[in-house]
Amino acid sequence: MNINRNEENIVKQNSTLLLFSMLISFFICLPSLTYAEQSDIANIQAQQDELESELSVKETEIYHVLQDIQQIHSEWTELHLVIADNNEQIDHVTKEMNTFEKEIKQLKEEIKTLQLAIEERDEILKTRLSAYQSNGGNASFIEVIFNATSFNDFISRLTAVTQITKADQELIKQQVEDKEEVEKAQAKVEEKLVSHTALKKSYEEKNVVIEEQQANLLTLKNSLDEKESALLKEKSVLEDEGTSLANLEASIREDMARVEEEASTVQQTNTDESVIAVNHSKNDDYNEEVEITNGESTGQGVSTTQTNNTSKNETNSSSNNQTNNNSNNTENNSTQSNNTSSNSKPESKPKPKPKPKPESNPGSQAGKSIIEIANQQKGINYVYGTMNPGVSFDCSGYVSWVFMEAGVINSRYATTGFSTMGKKVDISQAKAGDLIFFKTTSSPNSHVGIYLGNQQFIGAQTSTGVAIASLSNSYWKKAFEDNGKHVRRIN
Repeated sequence: MNINRNEENIVKQNSTLLLFSMLISFFICLPSLTYAEQSDIANIQAQQDELESELSVKETEIYHVLQDIQQIHSEWTELHLVIADNNEQIDHVTKEMNTFEKEIKQLKEEIKTLQLAIEERDEILKTRLSAYQSNGGNASFIEVIFNATSFNDFISRLTAVTQITKADQELIKQQVEDKEEVEKAQAKVEEKLVSHTALKKSYEEKNVVIEEQQANLLTLKNSLDEKESALLKEKSVLEDEGTSLANLEASIREDMARVEEEASTVQQTNTDESVIAVNHSKNDDYNEEVEITNGESTGQGVSTTQTNNTSKNETNSSSNNQTNNNSNNTENNSTQSNNTSSNSKPESKPKPKPKPKPESNPGSQAGKSIIEIANQQKGINYVYGTMNPGVSFDCSGYVSWVFMEAGVINSRYATTGFSTMGKKVDISQAKAGDLIFFKTTSSPNSHVGIYLGNQQFIGAQTSTGVAIASLSNSYWKKAFEDNGKHVRRIN
């Protein structure tokens, strides 16, 4: 019977050793798994940094394209105003030309009238020359004069002929002068008409050139619009890749947390089982020693005492085994429950409902403090490459939105852009609203948040979204120290 007990003890001791060996092997493998997953996270974060850099480049290109489009729009508007002014000038010149044409037409009518008057005067003169006709014959002024019947009649006839001739000459002279004046006026009007015709033509030619320039600008604008559309698509692809990487990183972190939880549960369970096995071994050794001691001291009553002790020990052992088995069953059930809980995929927490999207109007909350504005977006999800208030942010997008709302900056900046703004301050001098930088990847200044004071900051983190974190946390403390405890004040 003692041999059986020794064999049983040996088996239990071997089982305990095997259990400890398995436990040691498990924890030897665990660091390598954790290291591999941390390496994956480092690679993902490096890719995220690269994507953020590419996004920054694309955003800069989009900004320049929009600037070019705005410049083209300004030039096109200016040319449009020039064309409108030219059209007004053309309308004015056309009206003047119409007036000149009417004046020329009127002057031509006057010239025609004067010409008819001159011709009529010629006819009158001819009639006067034959005033003294007789019997169908014609008589000249000389004949009229020399046919005088007396000297007085001669003088009278001479005076009459002289006055008639003088009056006719003055009338003819006046008509000629009037005709010349009208012709001069007509020449001036025609000269103005020619000048205005040339001016109108120059305006029309200028309009043609400007319209060609407008057409070229529109072509260039269409090209820039296509370039902007292509850049926006590329940006969208990069944002999608960033979101995928962020989701992958979150998944790996969840797996790491689950493995650590399982390891902790297995460690506790195995520790409990080891304690129970050791207690079993001690109880059996104690019972065996008591049995041997009692047998040696009783002499002849060895058999009876041994039988009684054996019965008693078996009863105690049975009782202890039953108790320990119950305890083991309870522990095993607990372990099974814990393993089942840890092996099953944790239920994902429901994402918080997006807050109402506030107006994104730079400086619209300039009267509020940085911290007051920053707290408005707590609980918003993290999505790489975004600045979408009420929906999602990445770290630099969140900081950009807060400082734009406060009126400190007027456009988005990447984390590297913030790292050179304002002035650097010591952490001991940091105030609420200062920017605090971390090295979460192989690159410095790869994460940024807003310092709140009391060793706390708020930022958009991949695992928590927009939330408050503590510098006393081992992860953030190391990332802050690795980055040289970089704090900047920009407001």
